[in-house]
Amino acid sequence: MDMQKKNAVSMLIVEIDLGLKDPQSLARISLRGTAEIFASNAPGYNAAKSLYIKRFTGSENLFSSDDFNLWRIAPKGGRYVAGMANAFNLVPSMLKTVSSLIDE
Repeated sequence: MDMQKKNAVSMLIVEIDLGLKDPQSLARISLRGTAEIFASNAPGYNAAKSLYIKRFTGSENLFSSDDFNLWRIAPKGGRYVAGMANAFNLVPSMLKTVSSLIDE
């Protein structure tokens, strides 16, 4: 469903499986939240745009397209599974703390 019509989103990030492990033993995190278009006049937009262009060189022309947007996702919670029988629920305050530790 289109995020502009229903802004509930989820994401799953899984450890790379090199074919050596049981898939259930792979570390993974699932996040759920709400998405909104990151307005070009919002604080932080220019920094996000610069990071995007730095990561995806040659993408600057996308920002002049009417159908391209950056999106901001506000996490509502999630679950971290570090492997078999090793799981933790995540709340927004934990996610905010962890995200502040991430270096560019």
